Amino acid sequence: AMLGLSPRAAAEARLVLGPLWRPAEMLGLIERLAGESAQTRSSAAVALFHRPASDSPVAAGRPYLRLLLEASKLGLAAWPMGVLTADPEARAEISQRVGIGPDRRLMQVIRLGAIGAQPEARARRPIDELIV
Repeated sequence: AMLGLSPRAAAEARLVLGPLWRPAEMLGLIERLAGESAQTRSSAAVALFHRPASDSPVAAGRPYLRLLLEASKLGLAAWPMGVLTADPEARAEISQRVGIGPDRRLMQVIRLGAIGAQPEARARRPIDELIV
């Protein structure tokens, strides 16, 4: 319910993420179900958000959110790919490949694409449930 899935999709997710994970993995289906390579290749752009190495991730929060808001103003949706920066080896390899020096820290990799005519409805709690 929290993800906003239809009852059928929720039931399928419970099966695939539970008892059917190993069989699906053995059949090579996990990449098709969970992979994002097709979406990444079809993106309008992939942005690399980096800051001075001395900046803390907390200090980088405001400029990062500003980047997302500016992308939205341009009609772009942003999908952070946090797994690429959470892993130190992946972060180092990406930084090396694109020339981000040791004086900078790669904070986030963001896939950008056009917002469709009908953006997907997001599952959100009503404001009166959030403010007490």
